Amino acid sequence: MNNFYLGIIEDRISDPLKLGRVKVRVFGVHTESMVDIPTEDLPWAIPLMPASSASLSGIGDAVPQYLEGTTVFLFFQDGESKQQPIILGSLAGIPLYKNPLSNLTEEVNSSITVPNATVLESSAGTLTDSSGQAVTDSSGTPVATDTNLIPPLDITEMVAKFGNNVSLVYETLLNFGIKDPYALIGILSNIAKESAFKLKRESLNYATVSRLKTVYPNYFSKLTDTETAQYLGNEEKLANFVYANRYGNKDPASGDGYNFRGGGFIQITFRSNYKNIGSKIGIDLESDPSQINNPKAGAKSVAQYFINSFGGRGRLSFNSLDEALSACTKKVNPGGYAMDYPKVVTYSKLCKIIDNSEETEKQVTEEVTKPNAPENDINKSATQSEINSGSASKNKPIGMSGFKDPSGKYPLTAMLNEQDTSRLARRNVLNTSVDVRNKKRMTGIPNVAGETFDEPAPAYNAQYPFNKVHTTESGHTIEFDDTPGNERISQYHTAGTYTEIDKYGNTVNKIVGDNYSITERNGYVYIDGTARISVGSDVKLYVAGNMAVEVDGDLTYNVGGSVNWKIGGNLVQGVGGQNSMKSGSSTDIDSSMINLNSGSAIVNSPSARSGKTNDYGKRIPENFLGAETIKFDDADPAQVDAHHVEQIRLGEITKEELNQGEAAKPIEKDEEPAAVKEALTPSSCAMFENKDNIPDTTQISKYFTIGMLSSNAVVSHYKITAQNGLTKAQIACNLKNLAENCLDLIKAKYPNMNVTSAFRVSTSGSQHNRGMAADMQFTGASKSDYYDIALWIKANIVYDQLLLEYKTTGTRLPWIHISYNSAGSRHQTLTLMNNKTKGQGLLKLEA
Repeated sequence: MNNFYLGIIEDRISDPLKLGRVKVRVFGVHTESMVDIPTEDLPWAIPLMPASSASLSGIGDAVPQYLEGTTVFLFFQDGESKQQPIILGSLAGIPLYKNPLSNLTEEVNSSITVPNATVLESSAGTLTDSSGQAVTDSSGTPVATDTNLIPPLDITEMVAKFGNNVSLVYETLLNFGIKDPYALIGILSNIAKESAFKLKRESLNYATVSRLKTVYPNYFSKLTDTETAQYLGNEEKLANFVYANRYGNKDPASGDGYNFRGGGFIQITFRSNYKNIGSKIGIDLESDPSQINNPKAGAKSVAQYFINSFGGRGRLSFNSLDEALSACTKKVNPGGYAMDYPKVVTYSKLCKIIDNSEETEKQVTEEVTKPNAPENDINKSATQSEINSGSASKNKPIGMSGFKDPSGKYPLTAMLNEQDTSRLARRNVLNTSVDVRNKKRMTGIPNVAGETFDEPAPAYNAQYPFNKVHTTESGHTIEFDDTPGNERISQYHTAGTYTEIDKYGNTVNKIVGDNYSITERNGYVYIDGTARISVGSDVKLYVAGNMAVEVDGDLTYNVGGSVNWKIGGNLVQGVGGQNSMKSGSSTDIDSSMINLNSGSAIVNSPSARSGKTNDYGKRIPENFLGAETIKFDDADPAQVDAHHVEQIRLGEITKEELNQGEAAKPIEKDEEPAAVKEALTPSSCAMFENKDNIPDTTQISKYFTIGMLSSNAVVSHYKITAQNGLTKAQIACNLKNLAENCLDLIKAKYPNMNVTSAFRVSTSGSQHNRGMAADMQFTGASKSDYYDIALWIKANIVYDQLLLEYKTTGTRLPWIHISYNSAGSRHQTLTLMNNKTKGQGLLKLEA
């Protein structure tokens, strides 16, 4: 009996031995029912590793790159018992549905049957909206209909109730890659609830004082009725007041509140949202917010809003309609969820999911039986009847049917009806790293004497099948392109950082974040051509030993400001030609003795290039970012005192310096209470549920991973552990809230911000120990800069506690402490000196 089978991977992460084993539901061996045979009851399958992997002593590939939903080819090494499967490899195809492939029970023989079928290409054309206008993508390019885009919904009833704008929005959502039927219904139903598909701006016209105080209690509860009445019937004044100083909006006098009030189909609000969404859809909504009410701009804004809210179009995929309706409603109006959700459910009934099983079966059958098809076509026996109508499985209760990814994530909705082969391997760059690089390419970078240069365009010119592409789940991509005449190597990080080597050996290296290059011994750089260096901000150069600069040609300095030279030893100048000096003002020279033409001047002769190097053996100190090493808990007075005693013992500080802060006088004082800002939506922490092992690489916000706020912090290194009555998952959730609601906003404003300490292991009452607090320093910032930064944080961030601390110890640089409590904010603001409180509010100290 043939012992080779196909199966679908259902679990790859719960292997207790961490050997790369997976759970596979095997066609012809296991039932489709996940009730009869749950995933956990499936036997562990061992994958064969490639010949390039030693699979010994940690050498070679760590684990295979399979995903839940991957189709694999296997055999059972124990024969009839079928309890010891060995995976030989995976098979690619063209997934037709979100949760396809069930009841394929034929055993694999010499004529392999693959549960992925090829569909016919649709005829070429241009996708149009309900008005007959061409639908364009985010770059303005008309979208062709040859993308096998099968509308999954019947929206006839919703169009009849709300008009043709329903079709416009629906087609735009499809164009933006949102294809999951449940997600589409969730979005359309929320628009119906929000605006009835009518483009409008938010109305802030209130007639009574009591209504204003009910709607905006944070702003009017402490005002008298007379003070509140001035905002009645004055929409502009009210909007400028309640929306000021938040999410990119400036103060009330700027008019931002009214200009960036709710608009469009989904009532998008605030300058930062208008700017962010506008930049991604190619429409400048920041300069002209009224464009939000243009039908096409409004539709595109809706699509981009939901993509942003869920962290990418790939995450707009749900296992049930209830899940989709709930998730979309919480994104649109978390505060009014209980009131809005029943309305959303009612409107969702106006959309129906189309069952394309009969049409798809016809297409598949025609394709695999057409004349001149290859005799051994791997897809020839895959008909719709064999795969048992994958679309129908959408209607089955989740967890009841197998032969699919149990989580419903794979195959990705955006990749349905498309080959599993990487687009970059198939010469299709749409929504790939090459596409992103093209759209974000920097041009007109300034250089010396008015020159500019551009970031080179991607060198991609691959031909199938020469480009070997490896792409990970998050979007990291490595390419080894052997296309004749266009050989190339490319490495791309999903954040946008990349390195590319083209066919000539030219290298482009772009770093989106910070760049550190540390060499413990000698370093050599040789450029046999012209070097151009442009720096957008300051440059600081430190040399621990001697420094020699030789220029064979001319040396030109153009300095827009002042030049200050401080020389601890002698200054010797030798000029072979004319020496000219011109001063626009006075020239002052102070010296104990001035000798003119005395013959006493000594000028060293230029040294020959001997290639001699100096190895000073200097190591980069741990506090190279200007952060003082703090291994103690600054919330514990006993630890603070012990730390000060140790500093005095080591000679790092004197008692006089330690107490210097007591006499420091404020230069400026800001004791205004922090404005009570509108609380942000608590972060979703589903990713940590029931997780006892949370990798340091887990991305919890745009700029931060778990490790960056715990074991990999710049100074204070602690691995997350359960303590103070909190589990690891709860502490990780607190860190995620802190990162998303505070640290990300500060990092976006001040890219030179570095978190020196966040989570700490201790039983004291410090918020650090609960993952709620972080300490920050800012590379290159002066003492006065810290005061200005703290003022900005106070005005723009929702926080529980904000501390500005000055130091006369260590590096003597200040630091800023911020904490966030999703249960409620105290808005407490303090200034400290050497761990001792100097006063309420923010003080600019002279020390």
